[in-house]
Amino acid sequence: LEDIGLVEGNLQAEIRATMEYPLLGKVENLLRESPYTIKDILYTDKVTFICLVNEEDTAQFYETMIEWVSNQVSFEEGELSYHEVNISN
Repeated sequence: LEDIGLVEGNLQAEIRATMEYPLLGKVENLLRESPYTIKDILYTDKVTFICLVNEEDTAQFYETMIEWVSNQVSFEEGELSYHEVNISN
């Protein structure tokens, strides 16, 4: 238990947020300071953040992302699944 720590399973949605490259630095910094988890970042002709968002927070996530990038984002929502979150101090 000391090696692993205390974890909690949260039901989270995998949300892909796709935008133009000039927004990359700003959004990455804001996401890293937010309660949302960046699972991966895909680099193609555009940049896509794959984020894990607690199920009850998805509406707020969409609203926040749209505000950060002045609605210059498209979303694709994946499946819901449980992810462990470290809750130890």
